[in-house]
Amino acid sequence: MGTATGKAGLSEMEINELVTCRCGCDKAKEYAKQKEQIQKAKARIEETFGPAAGEEKALDEAIVANLISFVDIIAEKKMQSVTVDIGRGLMLMYGKEASNRKQEIDRQHHTIPNQKNQ
Repeated sequence: MGTATGKAGLSEMEINELVTCRCGCDKAKEYAKQKEQIQKAKARIEETFGPAAGEEKALDEAIVANLISFVDIIAEKKMQSVTVDIGRGLMLMYGKEASNRKQEIDRQHHTIPNQKNQ
């Protein structure tokens, strides 16, 4: 991994991250891949539960922000996966599969059948 200076408006940490993401070594490639997966997961949550989901399906901004925060928590290996029952038959299931290190986001609707007293 390398170090660079001089790019206007960026901190030293931001510059180092840019250099790392462009480095060809295995460690840097893994870092860049994980960073891309995190960005994609956050975008997928935003698209699935945020305003882009449509007026009827979109959740409150604060709820979406909390759902997005789970991506970082799981990326930091503080949790393995999360399932959130949002209500209205809506759930978020998010986790990182250990076998292929793939992140998965799923929005599910669950219908509870009518139960009649017999």
